Amino acid sequence: LSEAPKPATHPKGRERRMYVLGKLGFSVSEFEAINSFYPIINAGTIVASPTDGRWPWYSSDRRARSHYWDVYQGILKRRGFDPDAIVALDESTTEIVSRFADPTWDETYQTKGLVVGHVQSGKTANFTGTVAKAIDAGYRLIIVLTGTLELLRSQTQRRLDKELVGFENIVGGIDLSDEALARENIDYIANQDTDWLAGDKFVKFGYDPESVPGVPHIIRLTKSTDDYKSLRAGLSTLDYKSHIRNPEQRIYHPDNLWDTPVRLVVIKKNATVLRKLIKDLKQIRGNTQDYPALIIDDEADQAGINTKKPPVKLTKEEQDEENKQARERTAINKLLSELLGILPRAQYVGYTATPFANVFIDASDVDDIYPKDFIFSLTPPDAYMGGRSFHDRHLLLAPDEDRTPATSNQAAYVRDIASTPDMVELRQRELQRAVDSFVLSGAIKLWREARGSRGDFKHHTMLFHESVRQVEHNALADEIHR
Repeated sequence: LSEAPKPATHPKGRERRMYVLGKLGFSVSEFEAINSFYPIINAGTIVASPTDGRWPWYSSDRRARSHYWDVYQGILKRRGFDPDAIVALDESTTEIVSRFADPTWDETYQTKGLVVGHVQSGKTANFTGTVAKAIDAGYRLIIVLTGTLELLRSQTQRRLDKELVGFENIVGGIDLSDEALARENIDYIANQDTDWLAGDKFVKFGYDPESVPGVPHIIRLTKSTDDYKSLRAGLSTLDYKSHIRNPEQRIYHPDNLWDTPVRLVVIKKNATVLRKLIKDLKQIRGNTQDYPALIIDDEADQAGINTKKPPVKLTKEEQDEENKQARERTAINKLLSELLGILPRAQYVGYTATPFANVFIDASDVDDIYPKDFIFSLTPPDAYMGGRSFHDRHLLLAPDEDRTPATSNQAAYVRDIASTPDMVELRQRELQRAVDSFVLSGAIKLWREARGSRGDFKHHTMLFHESVRQVEHNALADEIHR
C-alpha cells in the first residue's frame, strides 16, 4: 500500500476511505458496512496558507497531554452530546490547534486565523475545546474577548468556569469552612449561584491540579461578576518568574512550561478595560515576549475591525509622509494591535458567523487581525436547525407538487403571522396560538425529561421580534403579557 500512487484526497474523507479499503480488498457492500460502524466525520473545511513544514509539532505524542481536553469531553458526554458530534469537535479543534506555533519553539511566530460557524451551532463549544487543547499543549496566558456587553462576558466566564476551569481551580486552596473568606474570594459563593450550590454542576477533578506534575493550575484574573481590573494586589499575579523551576531557561522551555500556571482573562471589547490589561502586561517583571498566549476573539466581526477610511491615492511625497506615521485605527482595533505587539508569541483566533468584514481586512497590514494563516468553516451538527430547516430555497419540488409537511420544511415548521397591530381580533388569535405552542412544547420537554430522555431541558425560550425600536419592543411586551 505504501508503494501505491496515492490520489489527491483529503485525509479522513470518503474518497481516501474508499481508496484505502479498496487496496485492502474490501467490496463496495463491505464499504457501507464498515462506514455504518465507523462513520466518516465531516468536521469542517479549512483554507490555509502554506505551512512550509512548520506545523507537524502537534503530534500524537504532544496530544497525549490531554488533561483539560479529557475533562471537557467528559462534560460534553454528560450534557448528552452525540458521540459523532464529540468526534467532529475533536477533529476540528485538533486542526485548529495544529495551526498554532509550538509554544516551546525558540522561534517567535504569531498565527492569525478565523473560525466560521452557523449562528448558535456550537462555536462556543469549539473555542472551549480549542482553549482546553491549547492549555494542554503549553499555552499559559488565555485571553477571551467576548463582544461588547457585560452580560455576554459574564455568561462566557461562567461557562468556561463550569465546564473547563473547574471547582478545584476556582477554590484555589481557600478554606471553605471560613465563610467570610469564601464569600470574599469565590464569586459563585458570594452570589449564591444555584449551580454552584447544587454541588455537581461545576466540573470536579477530584484532586488539586497543582499537586499533579505536568497539569497546570488555572488562575482566573476575571470573575463571573467582574471584568478585568488593574491588579491592585500587585502585578505578581501576571508574573510567571516566581513559578519557573529553571531560572536559566525561558518560560517556554519544557523545563519550566508544563508546571507553570495558566492565567485566564475573559474580557469585553471595551477600550477602558483593554487599556488596564495592556498597562499591567507592560509593567510586570516577567518578559511578555516569552509568554505563549492564545487570544480567542468571539464575535470577531464586532468592534475589533478597523473601520477607518483608508487614505486616497497619494503622491510619492504624501506617501512618504504617510509611511512615517502610524496607521490611524479605531480604538478597539488599535488596542488589539497593541496587545498582539506586546505578546509576539500570541496566537489569535477569531470566531464569527458573519466573516465578511474579517476577510476584507487589508492583508498587507501586518498589525491587523487579517486571518493570514487559516480560515476554518465548521460543519453544523446533524441536529442543527438553521435557515434551511424552515425554508424551501434548497428544496426541489415539481411545479404541480403540493407543499406538505412531508415534502416541505416551510409547511412543516413555519406558522405565518399575517396580522398587523390594527387587525385586533386576528392578531390576538395569532398571538394566543403562538403562546399556546410555546407552553405545549415546554410541557412536552418536561414530559420527556421526567421519563429519562437524554438532553439538556434547562432552557425554554421564545423570541417575539417585530421591530428594531425599543419603544415598540415595550409595546409588544405589554400586548403579550395581556
